[in-house]
Amino acid sequence: MANPQSEGFRPARGDKRMPVETRELYRSPNGDRWLLGRDPVAGRVFVRHEANAASGGQMTDIDIGDFLSRGHGTPSTKRSCA
Repeated sequence: MANPQSEGFRPARGDKRMPVETRELYRSPNGDRWLLGRDPVAGRVFVRHEANAASGGQMTDIDIGDFLSRGHGTPSTKRSCA
């Protein structure tokens, strides 16, 4: 398996508890960010939404299956997650 760093994944900032890796999928004009996340230890894949500072900057992890089945994101974002 290739090094996740070389594939564009990076450790999630500020998370020292587990080795979560993320790759930005989309940044909205208002500053919200959507990232594809992977926890190699737990074998979990998810989408992380980081709200902009004006909205409180809250971070929410959404299971990849839930994200895709609920119709979140744009069609190009969904293709990136599949």
